[in-house]
Amino acid sequence: MKDYFLLDILEHQISSYFFAKNDCVVVVKIGGFYIQDDKQHLLDQLLKDIVYWSERNIFFIIVHGGGYCIESLAPNKIGGYRVTPEERLNEINFRFAVISTELKAKLIDLGSSKEPLILNHDTRFVSSVVKNDSLGGTGTPLGFYSNLFCDIRNKENICIVPPITHSYDKRYDYLNVNADVLAYFIAVNTFANYLLVLTDSDGIIDDNGNTLLDPSTSDIKNLHNNKIISDGMYLKSIYCAELVASSMVHYAKITQVVEGVSLKNTIINDSGTLFVNKNFSN
Repeated sequence: MKDYFLLDILEHQISSYFFAKNDCVVVVKIGGFYIQDDKQHLLDQLLKDIVYWSERNIFFIIVHGGGYCIESLAPNKIGGYRVTPEERLNEINFRFAVISTELKAKLIDLGSSKEPLILNHDTRFVSSVVKNDSLGGTGTPLGFYSNLFCDIRNKENICIVPPITHSYDKRYDYLNVNADVLAYFIAVNTFANYLLVLTDSDGIIDDNGNTLLDPSTSDIKNLHNNKIISDGMYLKSIYCAELVASSMVHYAKITQVVEGVSLKNTIINDSGTLFVNKNFSN
């Protein structure tokens, strides 16, 4: 049995060309599902892989969610985006900061040779504007601190980005940003080789309960318009499909961390085609 969850993904899905260079960038979005207490074994499995590959000239940017920990503070959503009450932004920022700190501690405990860097809103790594006044303090990414990225890329192995960014809007010091959108934005601006979006979803399911094996981008839009797939899955799917179709990144995948199985769920390959349940056994 192999030790690393990402071993098959990175060995079989990324060209060996990238391994020979020191500029391979992998953006990993970890959904809040995996940060809950009863899923810590799966999170540890994933972080162990990240540490393993970070020691082999792959630079990781971890974007984490954590909606479960702010559900009581911001329970409402519109179109897949959370409504963020201004008066609760400070507490939301604090809770995300706790998650970032815990991830950093885990990575160190798992053997990271360099201390992971947390890129919070103070660093201005990403800056946002208010997406829509109806969403309150929820932002959409607009600015990217490329000089900072170039600097840390040469010094760090792993960076952690919470879904709270610097705000261009003077009404807010920072804004809450959808973590899927943030990961997409970072992947584009870092010219990432790989975007991995981790979710607890079982895939893209039609109204008959069947897993769709090969939906196109237009199929995704139609499924969403017909309310067959959720707003959250729509954001994940459409962004990944657009990334790959535009050649902005080499590979983008939506997947699950499954104990004993290294890859399961919807996979978007380099031609933009979607596949489901393509498993690589450990």
